[in-house]
Amino acid sequence: MGAAARDEGWLEGELTSASDWLQRRACAEPAAPAALAVLAEQGRTRRVRAAALRAREGV
Repeated sequence: MGAAARDEGWLEGELTSASDWLQRRACAEPAAPAALAVLAEQGRTRRVRAAALRAREGV
């Protein structure tokens, strides 16, 4: 998850296959815009997708 936060060599599959908890945590911490975009569209739960959208908007 640190790689996604720093925008360093992460794979989309790593984010989408991560646990719900880890995906929510990624949305709560500063993350690369591309990682938030992936989670906003492909997050495991509605809660993750909504959190990623809020993070992208800076809310």
